[in-house]
Amino acid sequence: METMEIRQTIKLFKVKELLNYIKEDKIKFFDVGQARIRTIRNYLVDNILNNEIYLPPIVVAINLKNETNNSKELTIIDGNGRLNALSQIELVVQKKEKSLNMEEIAESEALRIFINEGVVAAQIYHGLTDEKVKQIYVDLNTKGKKVALSKLISYDSRNEINRISNEVLDQNVELNIAGVELELKSLIKPNNKSFLTLSQLRKLIATFFTCEIKSELPKGPIKNKLSYEENIEIVNLWFSILFKLRSPESIGDYNQTILASFPFLQSLCYYAVKDTQKLDFESKKKIIEGRMLKLTDFDFSTDRKEWENFNGVRKGKGNYFYFSPNKENILRIEKWITEFTKNRSDAH
Repeated sequence: METMEIRQTIKLFKVKELLNYIKEDKIKFFDVGQARIRTIRNYLVDNILNNEIYLPPIVVAINLKNETNNSKELTIIDGNGRLNALSQIELVVQKKEKSLNMEEIAESEALRIFINEGVVAAQIYHGLTDEKVKQIYVDLNTKGKKVALSKLISYDSRNEINRISNEVLDQNVELNIAGVELELKSLIKPNNKSFLTLSQLRKLIATFFTCEIKSELPKGPIKNKLSYEENIEIVNLWFSILFKLRSPESIGDYNQTILASFPFLQSLCYYAVKDTQKLDFESKKKIIEGRMLKLTDFDFSTDRKEWENFNGVRKGKGNYFYFSPNKENILRIEKWITEFTKNRSDAH
């Protein structure tokens, strides 16, 4: 049986050319989750006006049976999410060009130009069997190195939340003593005594910026009345008072304090900055400091019966109460904290 030599080539495909291949069913995809496709599609839309779209080369195989004729059929080994996202962009263009919002109309035109003029590099394998294609797909998607979350955040300078997070981590000694897990998405309490994850720190900083509890982090530059340096100082001020309420050495220990609960911490953060978005730096600083100092003699112990007034569950060896992390519950906790402090004067 004659075998074909395996070789590789590099080619630049027009985006429009690849989209035509998809429409003509000349591209075979491996399954990819809709969440991944949506993330890439949003990336394309969010960055098109800044001309900051970077698509790494895709890896494809030309099917053996099509090597000797003009009918090319490509199997996408790496880049399934990217091409699926690109295939949805034309629908985004059609929707945005009908908008009355001038920015969306501008996005639609920029996306249209990208479709017609943009290119995607492809590493092309020739002479692979179906079995070999599947093996390479598995290797690329399971054995390739993943970029650590901390590096993604560190290198993405377009996102102001990321920049502030890095600055706060660099500057705040007490926060580092308390412990910030750089790669974990959540902390299993009470086993993990670290105070926060990097993802959680970003959520807190987003609350400082927007004075809101948001389910998704804002992207790109964020408009508020403070300068970059003033925003950092406000965040560090809040942490400095927080670590006076509980030492950084023990604040992440759920056995000792409810401040180790991230939903409670989100409520406390929102309590400090609520309705301050229109204030200048000195006014906002004074309000936050005053609100936090009213909590000097607040009972932050984990075993308070009052916690059961909120949504959550008791579980684990210590039978501790764990708050539900939904926004409604966080706002209820904040309201309760506000009621506690309403008639109290600033502590000294």
